[in-house]
Amino acid sequence: MGLDGLKGPSYVGSGCFFRRRALFGDPSTPVAPEIPELSPEHVVNKPIKSQETLSLAHHVASCNYENETKWGSKTAFRYGSLVEDFYTSYRLHCEGWKSLFCNPERAAFLGNVPITLFDGVNQCKRWCIGLFGVAFSKYNPLTFGSQYMGLLMSLGYSQYAFCSFWCIPVTFYSFLPQLTLLNQVSIFPKISEPWFFLHVFLFLGSYGQDFLDIILVGGTVRRWWNAQRMWMIRGLTCNLFASIEYLLKSLGISTYDFCLTSKVVDDEESKRYGQGIFEFGVPSPLFVPLTVAAITNLFSFLSGLTGFFSGNNMEGLGLQMILTGFIVLNYLPVYGAIALRNDAGKMPTQIIIISTFVSVALYYASSLCLWSRRLRGGSTATDSPPLHTSEPLRRTAFNRLFAAVYFSAILALLYRHVRNLFLISTTSLLSFSITLSLFISDLILAFMWASLQALRMSPIRRKEFRQDLKQIIKDEDFVGLDVFICTADPYKEPPMNVVNTALSLMAYDYPTDKISIYVSDDGGSDLTLFAFMEAAEFARHWLPFCREHNVMERSPQVYFESNYHSSSPHFEKIKIMYEDMKMKVEHAMDKGKIIDEYISDEQRRQVFNKWIKGFTRMNHPTVIQIENEQIILDNPRLIMNYEQVILDKKHDKDNSGRLMPNLIYVSREKNKTSPHHFKAGALNVLLRVSAVMTNAPIILTQDCDMYSNDPQTLVRILCYLSDPAIKSNLAFIQFPQRFHGLNKHDIYACEYKHHFQVNPMGFDGLKGPSYIGSGCFFHRRALFGGPSTPVPPEIPELSPDHVVSKPIQSQEILSLAHHVAGCNYENQTNWGSKSGFRYGSLVEDYNTSYRLHCEGWKSLFCNPKRAAFLGDVPITLFDVLSQNKRWCIGLFEVAFSKYNPLIFGSQYMGVLMSLAYSHYAFWPIWCIPVIFYSFLPQLALLNQFSIFPKLSEPWFFLYVFLFLGAYGQDFVEFFLAGGTVRRWWNCQRMWMIRGLSCYLFGSVEYLLKSVGISTHGFSLTSKALDDEHSKRYGRGIFEFRVPSPLFVPLTMAAIINLFSFLLGLTAFMRGNNMEGLGLQMILIGFIVLNCLPVYGAIALRNDAGKIPSQITIISTFVSVAFYYASSLCF
Repeated sequence: MGLDGLKGPSYVGSGCFFRRRALFGDPSTPVAPEIPELSPEHVVNKPIKSQETLSLAHHVASCNYENETKWGSKTAFRYGSLVEDFYTSYRLHCEGWKSLFCNPERAAFLGNVPITLFDGVNQCKRWCIGLFGVAFSKYNPLTFGSQYMGLLMSLGYSQYAFCSFWCIPVTFYSFLPQLTLLNQVSIFPKISEPWFFLHVFLFLGSYGQDFLDIILVGGTVRRWWNAQRMWMIRGLTCNLFASIEYLLKSLGISTYDFCLTSKVVDDEESKRYGQGIFEFGVPSPLFVPLTVAAITNLFSFLSGLTGFFSGNNMEGLGLQMILTGFIVLNYLPVYGAIALRNDAGKMPTQIIIISTFVSVALYYASSLCLWSRRLRGGSTATDSPPLHTSEPLRRTAFNRLFAAVYFSAILALLYRHVRNLFLISTTSLLSFSITLSLFISDLILAFMWASLQALRMSPIRRKEFRQDLKQIIKDEDFVGLDVFICTADPYKEPPMNVVNTALSLMAYDYPTDKISIYVSDDGGSDLTLFAFMEAAEFARHWLPFCREHNVMERSPQVYFESNYHSSSPHFEKIKIMYEDMKMKVEHAMDKGKIIDEYISDEQRRQVFNKWIKGFTRMNHPTVIQIENEQIILDNPRLIMNYEQVILDKKHDKDNSGRLMPNLIYVSREKNKTSPHHFKAGALNVLLRVSAVMTNAPIILTQDCDMYSNDPQTLVRILCYLSDPAIKSNLAFIQFPQRFHGLNKHDIYACEYKHHFQVNPMGFDGLKGPSYIGSGCFFHRRALFGGPSTPVPPEIPELSPDHVVSKPIQSQEILSLAHHVAGCNYENQTNWGSKSGFRYGSLVEDYNTSYRLHCEGWKSLFCNPKRAAFLGDVPITLFDVLSQNKRWCIGLFEVAFSKYNPLIFGSQYMGVLMSLAYSHYAFWPIWCIPVIFYSFLPQLALLNQFSIFPKLSEPWFFLYVFLFLGAYGQDFVEFFLAGGTVRRWWNCQRMWMIRGLSCYLFGSVEYLLKSVGISTHGFSLTSKALDDEHSKRYGRGIFEFRVPSPLFVPLTMAAIINLFSFLLGLTAFMRGNNMEGLGLQMILIGFIVLNCLPVYGAIALRNDAGKIPSQITIISTFVSVAFYYASSLCF
């Protein structure tokens, strides 16, 4: 058909109707035959049995008649090639003739085919030799043909004339990647490299187009598979041997005669052919390269598979494994003929023996070549042992291939929507509106899926070798560390939790003179300060106890609640001290003030006397106390800046005589007329205060409830910080947030396994993970401009290179610390824009890391088996959703700023990294598809209106594949990261719940804020525990309780889905035809299953955690209104 669109098809030897005139010269210059009786215009006027006619017929049929004539050169069928059909039509087309292709539905002619492989490839070999005869003659299609037929037609003929050349790439790709794989040598791009996609596209593109060509002309998948398999087989047999034979013939060595294809049918061969069994049988050299390739590919594939399951790094060999596996799949009939069959059509024994010998010889020859190359290359070992490694995840190759398939399915779905919207003229307004809604939803789902793929393209896992660190760096050379702990409200973030976090960090297995702990109290609470004063005294005993008993749980509360402690006198003594401290702090919390009996000396009394009337979290004077010395700085303004040096490592020692880490309390100045920028502002104050006092090159930012769970964490990060190859542009090392106290099945999905554990590995394969607010070790230098473009601070004492030479208790240091912590200090500076933690979003962590990556910094993700940090989680649904709503607003603030990740980010980070950040920046838009799919199919079902394909239509399978593919891959990632089935189920349920609550309300609040209507403030997530809440949470019961508008859309969706499901089930039980509503029923049933806790909280529970009655009433009323409104539309 393709040739027919040019000058017409070639002659294929049979079923061809010629014009006699065409065989006698070109259309405008006929070639006259020797005698007029042979002319195409000659009219036969005598009977064919007449003597004259018979005599002339005998004469023109004689063997010498053509001597000295134009027969076979300029007239009739042309000589010079075994493929006279191809050659004749080619010459006719060159002369200016055209042809036509006729392919009626009912075949015009039917013939026989060879039923043995030998006959099939032997016939093909003869064709190949004949085609080479044309290709390398003076009538070469590329040179001669292009002059007379044009470029396209000459290329069409060249495709066949040079078809034997297929043997070259087929042979190379059948042996070279396999032999190198056996020797663990990579010859293709790594799976993590962009060039990998080029190879995948070229393969899928050519095979996909070939597949479509066959399917569209009535072929089947199996017939296409066999066609491409035979292309491989021909490349190693007839194409190869024909090329060799033609070359020998060209050198004057004749090796072949015309071999006629057998049409005789043998009963046994026919039976095997009918069963689809390959017929080898003949011990022909044609089968040797094929068998050698089959053996080599099989052992190569098994070798690669063994390496993969042994945990070897196979990323560089991934493409070779895929190619080898594909060839092995194609050669299954060959393996069966070699080892599994006993009939006469199996592979002859001598062929197997010869092929095995040649395969072994090839392997040893390749091993010698590669071994000699390695010897010439020399060793690459270094004197120092590696401190860390990284390796790609094994599922990377699958992720990429699946992404290509899934993307095709998405395109098909979007095409269906576009066709329904614009190409079907009978679409009603209702159908158009529904289709448009689904199209928008699916477009958003497609974008979110596509952005997530950036994190699945090259995920890596890192490992450190702490045991080798001492060989490279000595203890005295360990870097200094400043730890930032932020708290804001003693009633939502109990001081004892903050104290346990600080104590666990002070107790690191690390030189104590290298550690400084800075506690930011944005609430300015005397209760928090009192707790830390008590903690400082307890720390003098706790730190030596941890060292002496090699305690792993360095948080006192966790240690005393665990089962690993002893009943020794030391333990009992330290526990009593802890309980006494805890009792004092909690008693002060209950009273709301510090009672006199807890104030041990006059100096402390003077400190707490500052909390007088008018002293609030937004209004308090500056007071600094340094152990036994008190300095009060009066300020003509109303000072709202408060710093307390509780422990000074230069003077304070524990009860074993070792120096204590610095412990410094900071409550920055606040003024209602000055923006404080929430947590980012508090961190920047700590950044400046710490620069003045200690200026350690490494900073750890920590949430107040995230205690240290591994005392070796600092040694672990030194494995990265000591590597000069990555140190120069390394901004931070992020540990995952992991949690203790989760109930068995994590009903609120607070583990955020994808966000904190799975996706960061994907980020790590690009430029590194994003900052997630806690458990992050920063290079101080990274917060002052890009790697090559530093931003100098306003005063030299804030520079990351500044060396602090004065004691932190000195008047000069304390005065400067007060100055840089002032609420107006940042005016007209780069703080929050080009230096420090960045402002402009409630999610300062995400925003800061995004901007650092744009500046050229990189980061690392460290996820050891033992969690480095463990924290608390919200235990009520309202707290979970409120926290998520705050994140959503903050993410939108980045997404719709001038630093939009898709536009700004792609210019500085590349497409994949910008897509990865965009996945989070546009997180709240999940609410759009979730809302549409939670209400639209349900309301349509209530009105018996179908919006999805019928179960019998092919489009049904597309929807099923898209659903199962997305959920299946999500489940696999979750499970491989250590999750369970129940936790995954709760995770996907919470995604739905968030889509109907915090994502929706976060989007609405951001929209209102954008138009000047401020509706939100910074809402702190409560870490305080209520006994009843804890009890229900431990039993896996959802806690609603609060009559919040957040629960209204969720409750509505639960009600509407339940009633639409019951209506559909009733119609089905009555025998109504539900085929058109089948997909809606499946979707609704799935949502109902997810909403079971909501139904329980509406109707089956009487505890305080049930859904409040007013929420149920409002939701029911709005649901009924929705139904009646939809009835009017449908």
